[in-house]
Amino acid sequence: MKRSLAWMVALFLSATALAAQKLPPMPVMVLYTKAVVSQFGSVEGARAQTLAQVQACNASYANSGIPGEYVLVYFGPAAPKYDALDKPGMSYKQVDDVNALFAMDRSAAKLRFTKGAALYSLSMSWVPKSTASGRPHRVQDLGPWAASSVINAGSLLAPCHEWGHAYGSGHDDQHQLAVPGDQFSYARGVVYADGTCDLMAYCDDPQQVISGVRKTWKGRLYGDARHDNVRVIMTNWTRVRANVAKAYLPPK
Repeated sequence: MKRSLAWMVALFLSATALAAQKLPPMPVMVLYTKAVVSQFGSVEGARAQTLAQVQACNASYANSGIPGEYVLVYFGPAAPKYDALDKPGMSYKQVDDVNALFAMDRSAAKLRFTKGAALYSLSMSWVPKSTASGRPHRVQDLGPWAASSVINAGSLLAPCHEWGHAYGSGHDDQHQLAVPGDQFSYARGVVYADGTCDLMAYCDDPQQVISGVRKTWKGRLYGDARHDNVRVIMTNWTRVRANVAKAYLPPK
């Protein structure tokens, strides 16, 4: 009986400690182009895909021991100019240009965001010319605290990768240059020779896990003191969440 009671007390204390570490929800807003609606057959289909992307990111964070979740607070159409820019076969340079335009629109209040969103993403339907397999790849955002990113509607893990940059999370050692995580010496992803990697690194088969000290996933170690994106996300979560803006009105 005493042993059972001690076990129950230990379980309660463990649950209490976990609850105390829980981070406040991260509100996100996603705007979509007409091409995305066509890709998924309807606005409802596009929304279902976006919700699946959010759920995939939350699952990845849970796998990594990050006690925070994303919540989709707004899903609506992008400005017509983005419809005109979303074309099949876009190059990386073209997508980067769209990304810069989206960030400038947000910062200049040409697009005024609301619903308490801290992160803002433009969902587009495109495939880079350099991708021989035709598989959707991810697009880099503009940097930490920028809050804006362009995401590929067809890639389940694209938003999670881009949102990770908002905290300063970096790519892997080989692709670290010009990435926001450079300011954090410990922010690196992990890549294995067989083409698998954690979610923030560059590879053909990203896994639903974020690098962290002694972080294991499917029997492999994904991180150490030098490869610890879990730390940078948890450290800067509150700062990124403070990006909450006011009043979204679709441009006329």
